[in-house]
Amino acid sequence: MISGFIIFIDVKKESPVVDKIPRTHLGNIWRNYLPEGHPDSAPVLEYRFISQTLQPGPSVSLKCIASGAPTPHVSWTLDGFPLPQHDRLVVGQYVGMGGAVVSHVNLTGVRAEDGGAYTCVASNRAGSTSHTARLNVYGPAYVRPMSVVTAVAGEQLLISCPAAGYPLAQITWSRDGRTLPVTARQNVFENGTLVVRSVQKSADGGSYTCKAQDKQGRTHSASATVQVLVPPKLSSFTLRRDLALGERVSVQCTVNGGDTPLVITWTKDGVPAESITGTQVRPLDQYTTILTINHLTPLHSGNYTCTATNDAATVRHTAPLNVNVPPSWIEAPMDTSVTLGGTVIIPCHAQGFPTPKVSWRKTREDQPGQYSPILGSGMGLGVGVASNGSLVVVGARAEDEGQYLCEASNGVGGGLSALVKLTVNAPPRFDSGLQQTVSVRRGARASLLCHAHGDPPITLIWQATHTHAHDHSVVREVPGGVRGELVIPSVKMEDAGEFTCTASNTYGTDSFLVKLVVQDVPGSPHGLRVSERGSRYLSVSWLPPTTTHTPVDKYIVQFKPTRASWSDGEEVGVGGDMTTARLAPLVPDTQYLVRILAANHLGSSPHSEPLQVRTEGEAPSAPPTSVRADALSPTSLRVMWDPPPPHTHHGDLLGYNVGVRRHDLGGEGSYNFSVVGVGGGGGGREVVSGLRAWVQYAVVVRGYNIHGAGPLSLPVIVRTMEDVPSAPPVGVECSGGAGGSSLLVRWAPPSPINHNGLLQGYRLTLTRLDDSTEEVEDLTRMTNGREESVGGLRPWTNYTVTVAAVTRAGAGVTSPDLTCTTREDVAGAPGGLRVLQSGVGAAILTWLPPDPPTGLLLGYTLHHRPPHNRSPSQHPLHAHATSHTLTLLAHGTHQFWMTARTRVGEGPPTPTAKLTIVDQVPSGVASLGGKVVITQGEDVRLVCVTVGNPPPTPTWTIDGRHIEKNGRFSQEVDGSLMLRGVERGDRGNYTCSIHSVRKHPYVHTSTTYTLHVQVPPSAPSVHIADATASTLMVSWTAGDKGGAAVRSWAVWWRAATGGGSWYTRELGRTHSKYIITDLQCGAEYQVYVTSRTHVGVSPPSRPLTARTSGLPPVAPPTRHVASGNSTGIWVWLGRWSDGGCPITHFTLELRRPRDSTWTTLASSLAPQEVYEVGGLRTGATFGLRLTAHNAAGATTTTVNTSTGPGGGLGAQSPGGLEEAPHNPLHTDPRLLASAAASALALALTVAAAVLCLRRRAAAGRSSRASQEDQEVEENKTNLLQQRDAYYATVRKPQPVPATLERIPGTREKETEYSEDIYPYATFQLGEGRGGGGQDDTATAKFQTFVFQDARYGVTEGRPPTSPSRPTPIKTHGRSRSHGRGVGGPRSESEEYDSLQSDTDTEHATSSRTESSIHLDSATLENQATLHLPLDPHLATLEGRPEVHAAHGSRKAATRNVHHNLIYHAPESSTSTEPSPILERKSFPRKTEGSKVSRVGAFSNRGLNKMAASIRGVTQETSLSFPKKMGHGSDPKSSDDGKYGFTRKITPPVGFSSSHNELSEAECDLEIRKRNNESEAASGSYIGHSRSQFRSYVSGRNNKDYSIKV
Repeated sequence: MISGFIIFIDVKKESPVVDKIPRTHLGNIWRNYLPEGHPDSAPVLEYRFISQTLQPGPSVSLKCIASGAPTPHVSWTLDGFPLPQHDRLVVGQYVGMGGAVVSHVNLTGVRAEDGGAYTCVASNRAGSTSHTARLNVYGPAYVRPMSVVTAVAGEQLLISCPAAGYPLAQITWSRDGRTLPVTARQNVFENGTLVVRSVQKSADGGSYTCKAQDKQGRTHSASATVQVLVPPKLSSFTLRRDLALGERVSVQCTVNGGDTPLVITWTKDGVPAESITGTQVRPLDQYTTILTINHLTPLHSGNYTCTATNDAATVRHTAPLNVNVPPSWIEAPMDTSVTLGGTVIIPCHAQGFPTPKVSWRKTREDQPGQYSPILGSGMGLGVGVASNGSLVVVGARAEDEGQYLCEASNGVGGGLSALVKLTVNAPPRFDSGLQQTVSVRRGARASLLCHAHGDPPITLIWQATHTHAHDHSVVREVPGGVRGELVIPSVKMEDAGEFTCTASNTYGTDSFLVKLVVQDVPGSPHGLRVSERGSRYLSVSWLPPTTTHTPVDKYIVQFKPTRASWSDGEEVGVGGDMTTARLAPLVPDTQYLVRILAANHLGSSPHSEPLQVRTEGEAPSAPPTSVRADALSPTSLRVMWDPPPPHTHHGDLLGYNVGVRRHDLGGEGSYNFSVVGVGGGGGGREVVSGLRAWVQYAVVVRGYNIHGAGPLSLPVIVRTMEDVPSAPPVGVECSGGAGGSSLLVRWAPPSPINHNGLLQGYRLTLTRLDDSTEEVEDLTRMTNGREESVGGLRPWTNYTVTVAAVTRAGAGVTSPDLTCTTREDVAGAPGGLRVLQSGVGAAILTWLPPDPPTGLLLGYTLHHRPPHNRSPSQHPLHAHATSHTLTLLAHGTHQFWMTARTRVGEGPPTPTAKLTIVDQVPSGVASLGGKVVITQGEDVRLVCVTVGNPPPTPTWTIDGRHIEKNGRFSQEVDGSLMLRGVERGDRGNYTCSIHSVRKHPYVHTSTTYTLHVQVPPSAPSVHIADATASTLMVSWTAGDKGGAAVRSWAVWWRAATGGGSWYTRELGRTHSKYIITDLQCGAEYQVYVTSRTHVGVSPPSRPLTARTSGLPPVAPPTRHVASGNSTGIWVWLGRWSDGGCPITHFTLELRRPRDSTWTTLASSLAPQEVYEVGGLRTGATFGLRLTAHNAAGATTTTVNTSTGPGGGLGAQSPGGLEEAPHNPLHTDPRLLASAAASALALALTVAAAVLCLRRRAAAGRSSRASQEDQEVEENKTNLLQQRDAYYATVRKPQPVPATLERIPGTREKETEYSEDIYPYATFQLGEGRGGGGQDDTATAKFQTFVFQDARYGVTEGRPPTSPSRPTPIKTHGRSRSHGRGVGGPRSESEEYDSLQSDTDTEHATSSRTESSIHLDSATLENQATLHLPLDPHLATLEGRPEVHAAHGSRKAATRNVHHNLIYHAPESSTSTEPSPILERKSFPRKTEGSKVSRVGAFSNRGLNKMAASIRGVTQETSLSFPKKMGHGSDPKSSDDGKYGFTRKITPPVGFSSSHNELSEAECDLEIRKRNNESEAASGSYIGHSRSQFRSYVSGRNNKDYSIKV
């Protein structure tokens, strides 16, 4: 029955064919649909069923999944027998989607008889595999019926008993009533398997019975009949080995034993023998058959097999039959020809049996009829015989020609032979000894010869591309070939060249080349170019003269420096066959002229056009000079140096590397280098920080340029300053001293590596905390020893002991808190004694414990002296007792006193208390009251014991107010007051009093308790005191302590973004600040602080969000990003500012001309000075997009840069090629354009000068001072100030006329004027000190100036002529927010507003909250910003009344000028010296009105928005310029006057008038003074010295300094 179909689609055909095949036929045709070359694979069971044990009734499914190629077939057995046939058992099988066969057996209503070992067998032609597992079904024993079992005699018989039921006790086999085994060949296993080895038909055939028994003793049995079959046995046979063609052969196959029926067949090589022509098979009887072949042919050769088959087995016997056949030709050899030197194969193939052997021989020319054997293998040159018998000739020679004999023989018959002829044909060839070069002088006779050999006829032809060679050629035959001669009677220069003699015949062509050289003076070489360039050599190459036929004996290369004469130059000679030369030694970074000429024995050629080329620079060859260093702080050194000698620079110095390493380690370790820019005068100064305190360091300096770093200077040894020790003393221990009022503390010094200086001693601190109050008692001792006895302490008291080592810098880290307890002492007197008569002859005594306690209280002793009795009685009392009642007291006066005792002894007595016993008991209050300390939320009971007759009623008040009874306050029957759930507001004085008619003057009628309620502390007040690139300084003050002393603080922080985990640090109670380290640069963090007392932990403080300093990288001006050369672009990575966070990498993208897509050249470019993009097209404009990345973010800038023959700025790239000019100088268009531009500029300058002179003359002749003339004069002043805006330096030059000014510090040939300055130009500034002297050691500072005129937009000037790198300037993290509105756009100039001075990284501390760190951007919305760091040389401004009077009402200019100035302090950016702390005060800002007074700083520029801020890292001082002030207004009378300067500021003592450093405002006032003679008497403006400035702004006089305009 067909259970389904499988669909096959043949996709290998052009039109796919769909075949639908019954599943039952799948195994037969699967192979037809396998891919070609797909190997067969044996079946693999991908899924197997498992063993199960079940109760009868449920359904069971057993499944096997098999895969293989071809698709396997799965069959099932149960205990080795076919599955039983009944309706409850169904077998299913199908092929799944993946080609695997899924087969399953389903049993419905399983019964006990269904149990047994189920086996699935998967098989295909590649093999088979099986799996067996038992199915156990609870029930009685049952043995299924068994069919006949067939066994083969001599083999092993295995029968599994099909027993079911579960559980079974045993399974046995029996035969003829006897339980097996009964012989050694039989074996029965516990699972019911019967094994019989070497089965015998007579002994082992018959019936076998299997019996199964379960645990209940129930049995069941079934029998199986074993039928033993005997396999056939064949007699052997053989065939003769000398059988020949045509003979007859007969062979007999006989079966000597085995069961019948038998089937006997014959096959040849697996094919039925009867199908072979001429072969007959006939039986003699049922045991014998005969194979007969009447006429043997080669077709009958093969293996003949006789096969006998019966029901038991199939046996075979095979014998070979070989027919001997004489050789015959498959391919006979034939006559062949071959070209001389060629290869030929002559086949000689024969067949026969045995396989014929082929050999070759060659006829001997000297002995006809005789042959020489060919011994070669045919694998190399010469004649040989290949393995297939062919004759192979490789590289045929003339002597290989002749007759060859091929022979084939196999010992059958006479063999074969064939004689063939090989002919070798010779093509033309020329003699190798002919003259190849013929040299003649111009005008002489030339004869060119060639001689060719080969088979005739040979044709000879002379050819030349530059002349008619055949007109003068003569050809004649000579023995063995032909001879050709070409004659030129009178040689001309144009005859020089190559002549070709070509010979040809039927078999080939050959050529011979003769070079005719006409000797003359050579022509000039050309194409002179630089092929390789170094710092001290040049490799040049050239092209030979165009008249190449003229011999050149040598080339002479001449070279000289540009400014030298050719007579002083040098020359290098090379051979005439060379086109390159190496010029050395040369001077690095020097311009040279190079030219070349060719020479031979007839003379020299003219020299080529000179090539101008500059040698490469190289690293400086000498170290910096005058290197010196001194200590600035415990962790920083100041290093100063002068530049190396100029002739050793070998290029523009880009900066210096300052290296530092530990000197005290004996020279081990490497130097840590930092990069410093070139300062004034070429030297520099650097502050190296992050060092260890009180350690000797070796300091070296080296200069570097674009080519590398120079040698190191000699080490300078310097020691850092002392610092406080960085580790506490160790081994701190303490013990109580004698008497209980002292402690002996011992310790050991910290490790020497942590001393950080010379130890001056130790600071010992003992702290006593009183948990009942906020009181903290600190006792500090200074000592030089390692132990100290501290007296004057409280006995039996806990003290916290800390020890800190002390150097000259102060005390270091304290040791961990150590709690020490003083010894006990004798008890103090009890705290008061009150005695009242409680009844007739009775008294009550109350007292308080000793305060403070001095030891463990053991008890009290009450001393009682009755009336008229001198010896007192003693009453010992318990230590916990606070009252005692005495009875049977006699009338009279009694005396009482008490003492307390500890383990040390009894203490002093209380004052004597007297009581007179009377008849009437007076009313009184016996309780003593006192101080009660309790934690919030607890219950407290205030006792009030009263006496009197009648008993008085007590009344409670709190601080004099009557206590209202409520749920928390209740008065008990005995008069005590009960407070439940005490709150902080319940604290106060609680008084219990009585009202008595009968008052006694010595009886107490009230008692007072002072209740203190302690609560957890409130949240501290926290602010950020300082921020650096990787740290935040957190400062805090305690809030409400809750009535208990603070024991510790906890600082918590985490990143503000990402919701990461919190980090914490536990600190001692004495801390008030903490520096969080290892933070990410330019990232925001959340910080809060908690405090802890013995009551609990405070709530967290208000979380602060603070940012570490640092911004994304700052791009340089556009023209400083990159510069082009002839074939590439230099990208100046070193000119980027890191924004305060180190730049991690750059991303560089390139956009080619006429291409809108960007190509990424480098995605992770490491920071470096310069990166070269080479291999670009000359004269094209490329787009560059450069992105710098650091921890704070990324900044992208896009520029367009052109390449060109001249290269522009930095034109020559390293290793580039330079060519000599092809045009004379007077025809160079670039030179002509430059000359025309210069002439035009000169004409315009002359015209402007004449116009100015005319206007001055007209102004001088005018006698009226009209408003128009005054405005003209003001315009002139404004123009001067616009020009000076380019030069807004800290150090102003002396006043000069209003003419063009040359920029100081530039080379003479690169003179620039104010009109040429680029808006972002960077200059080196000198730095004055004291009386105006120049400090040669100070590093020159770089100043950026930005000028913008509304009439012309952003001014663009001439680019600098050198690609030298400016000193990197660090930026401050918050600088970008100053000087522009919130969210407003930022111009390119504003990007550079963020550049800070070197002192921007100096740290300072402040007690202000975080909110004071940031400027309110909204308040600066209408103000410009002057960024003025706290510089020691900052000048002050003087208010001048006359200026107010003269210019108070003038209108401001209408144009907008944006000034951005950056002032630099002399310290390096790594200085750790604290900046002075400035307390910023807010003051009113006036906003009404649009007019601005022209008085004071910046008035002439018409600023309508102005502000300045003095900024450190965390402190800022505002210099505010109000928009408007009334003419003649008095600052003292205005609201701002209390913050402003007075009209005249008297400089502090020691100010020098020779100090020439002026602020921007002072510079403007100086210009005003020069141009307005009416203000000539105005006071000069003088700058502060460093120390005076600090005292001036440090806040000592508690004033805020503002400039009033």
